[in-house]
Formats: sequence, C-alpha cells, structure tokens
Amino acid sequence: MAASPGGHGLPAQAGQADENSAHDERRQADRNLPQARRADTEGEWVGAAQMMDSQMEQRDVFSSKIRWLAIAVGLSAAALSCLLSPLAAVIPALLPLGAALQPSLPDPGKWIVKWFIWAWALGWSPFLVGTSFLMLLNNLPHSRYFVVLRVLSTVSALLIVWWDIELIVDGARRTQIWRSTPVQEPRPVGLGLWILAVAVTLWFGWGLVRMISIYHGPSDLYALVMSILEVAIVVAFDIYLTWKVVKLRRAGRVHH
Repeated sequence: MAASPGGHGLPAQAGQADENSAHDERRQADRNLPQARRADTEGEWVGAAQMMDSQMEQRDVFSSKIRWLAIAVGLSAAALSCLLSPLAAVIPALLPLGAALQPSLPDPGKWIVKWFIWAWALGWSPFLVGTSFLMLLNNLPHSRYFVVLRVLSTVSALLIVWWDIELIVDGARRTQIWRSTPVQEPRPVGLGLWILAVAVTLWFGWGLVRMISIYHGPSDLYALVMSILEVAIVVAFDIYLTWKVVKLRRAGRVHH
C-alpha cells in the first residue's frame, strides 16, 4: 500500500520537471530575443557602413562609360590637335591615359584624375565645339587634309558634347549621394597634389601672359577668352585646395 503512492508520484514529478524545463527554455528564449534582434540590427548597420565605405572609396572613380568616352574624346582631340600642331597633342593625350589608369591608382591619384577630367572638359569643350563650328562654316579646300580635319573636328565635337552630358548627370548623382551620407573628416592634401597645382598654375598662367602679349584684335579674341577661362578654372582649384588646408587645420585645433 505504501509503494503505490510512490509509484504514481514518479510520473507526476517527471511531468512537472518537463514543464518546468520547457518553461525555463521559453523564458531563456524570451530573454535572448532582444539580443538576437539587436544582433540583427547591428549586422544591418555594419553592412550599411561597409557599403557606405565602399561607395566612399569609389567616389572619385568615374563609371566605365564615362572613362571610355574620355578615352575616345582624348584620342580624337589628340588626332585633331596633331594635324594643327604636333606639340598641341600632348595635353589631349593625357586624358585617355588618366581615364584608363584611374581605377588602379591610389586614392590621391584618383582624386587628381577626377579634377583633371573636369578641368579638361571645361577647358576643351568650347575649343572643340568652336573649331567644329568654324570648320563647317568656312569654305575650305576639298583636299584630303581639310576633309580629314573637318571630319575629326565634327567627331570630336559630338563626342565631347555627349561626354559633357554624361559628366553632368554623374555629377548630379554624386551630389545626391554626398548629401545623403554622414559628414566625414576631409582628407589631407598631399604633396603631389600641391606640386600638380603649382605646375598647372604656372603652365596656364604663362599661357595667358603669352596670349595677352600677342593679342592683336578681334581675330585673337576667342583664344584670349579660352585662356582666361582656363586660368579661372585653375585659380578656382587653387582656392579650393587652400580652403581645404585651412579647414583641416581648424578641425585639428578643435580636436586638440
């Protein structure tokens, strides 16, 4: 008679233990749920940060379409300039070289090529379009030289107009991305960039002085205006570099 209650009590105790164990597991799962959600959220934040870092690393690299257009524009402009003056083909030939090497360059090199491409587009677009317009208006001889010259000027003008449109669209897209990303500390200005700025300033400054010295009237007005425009772009670039250095120094003083 005494064994019977003990025999019936063992299954009841085992069932109660199972219920307690299941209850403990549910409570533990409930406690782990916020941690799991927090881990998922942290994972999403890490993924977004990594994606943002990847975008910021590539912010100075143009798309393959723009770079291929730059190569085509540079080659056509170099060929056109070579027909006019072999030495004049040096500057256009730098454009396809920079566009082809930009993705593989270090960050300062990518940044330099980006600004060079924008300066090249601003400086050479009026020249190529104006040359093509003059070639079409003037009644040139029908020799092979002038036919090739007219075809090259027309092709260069069409390519650079297409390229300018792509650059404007890309610039608008990059501006939207830049406005949507958190503010980051500006990158320091390297010595190579300063050397480039000084060299470009001296080159275009001397070109403007030489143009003013040989200016003889309305026939040279277009070349004078182009020289002034190029110098204005270079000066704006120099002002931007100086402003960036001042901004970096102010930020360093705040941190110290």
